[in-house]
Amino acid sequence: MKISLLGTGWLGSALFAALLKDERYTLFASYRSPATRKKLRGLINTSFDYQETARPGSAGSGNSVIEAMQAGPPRHRLFKINVPDFTEHDLPFFSAKTMVITLPPGRRRANAEELYTSEIAAIIQRAEKTGVGHLIYTSSTGVYGNIEGSVDEATPTAPVTQSAKAVLAAEELFRAGRIPATILRLAGLYGPGRHPGRWFAGKEQIAYSEAPVNLVHQQDVVSAIKKVMAAGPPPTGKQVFNVCAATHPSKATFYGRAIEAYGGALPELLAGGANGKRIDSSKIRRQLRWQPAHDQLIVT
Repeated sequence: MKISLLGTGWLGSALFAALLKDERYTLFASYRSPATRKKLRGLINTSFDYQETARPGSAGSGNSVIEAMQAGPPRHRLFKINVPDFTEHDLPFFSAKTMVITLPPGRRRANAEELYTSEIAAIIQRAEKTGVGHLIYTSSTGVYGNIEGSVDEATPTAPVTQSAKAVLAAEELFRAGRIPATILRLAGLYGPGRHPGRWFAGKEQIAYSEAPVNLVHQQDVVSAIKKVMAAGPPPTGKQVFNVCAATHPSKATFYGRAIEAYGGALPELLAGGANGKRIDSSKIRRQLRWQPAHDQLIVT
């Protein structure tokens, strides 16, 4: 099965590494920076011999492809994709049965929502023309904003931040498109290179310390995406899943342990937030039998 990964940052590269271990998949992965290209190339080289080939007319343009060879035709490829400036050399990338899109809005960009939605619209339009069969998009539970209490997929959205507004606008584009789509609303991400004990390092206070945390480990997101891929396009055409650990300790409890594990000093804890939102991820557990390995949010 051909799988295209559009976005290979912290989450996308972890997904790429995991899928490389499964011989059922032929992977087409995108990159933007030379650093990401080097990292992905290294991941391929740990499992396969590779050959680098420059596409005709691409000298100096960065539109090169690394073709991993395994006793036969090229299997895995890396493409430099410049959204929305697609070229004919991108066509193999957009020929995959399934495309996983893990591109974040980019909080530091001016007009982030407008730019991001225009990029997502261009991606969907390109995928519709080339016949992609299933789009998987990583959104955020930030679309629920500051709603209190238990929050499931039927809860009305109320984004507050610019990035949350951008991903919600992107969600609407996937819903309106012709391709079957799965939207994964991810809770706060942690894992290798993102130790939660660092988040309050050097801070003097933790506000709303009684608020429940809503987090999910990187590898549990990878396993959720793999479950969605295995299930195939949704029968109803579109589907939304919350992806979050089942436990919701208070910020004081969780970050107290995380900061201790990291070796930092615990900031002053400010009361409040006990009625904060708790993301309910029972739908994906029930429908796709997703069983995260880090449900207890134990940080070492």
